[in-house]
Amino acid sequence: MREPLWPYIAAVLAEVAAESLVTQDELEQRSGINQGTISQLLRGRRKLSIEHADALSEALGIPFAAVIADAVEARAKHSPL
Repeated sequence: MREPLWPYIAAVLAEVAAESLVTQDELEQRSGINQGTISQLLRGRRKLSIEHADALSEALGIPFAAVIADAVEARAKHSPL
C-alpha cells in the first residue's frame, strides 16, 4: 500500500511558504484558513484536505498542480516501489 500523499503536499507547501517568507498570519488573510489550523497543517499534525491544499497553494501564488507534482515526486523518492 502506498503512503498517503497529504504529508508530502504539506511539506511542499511549508517549504514554499518558508522560501517566500510568507507568514502564517499572511496566509490566514489570503486563504481564509485560521492561523492555528495552518500551523497544524504545514507541520503535518493535521490531515490536509484537498480544499485546504488548494486554498494554501493559491494563497502562496503557485499552481495546485505544481504542488501535487512536487509531492508525488517527493513521495516516489522516499518510498520504495
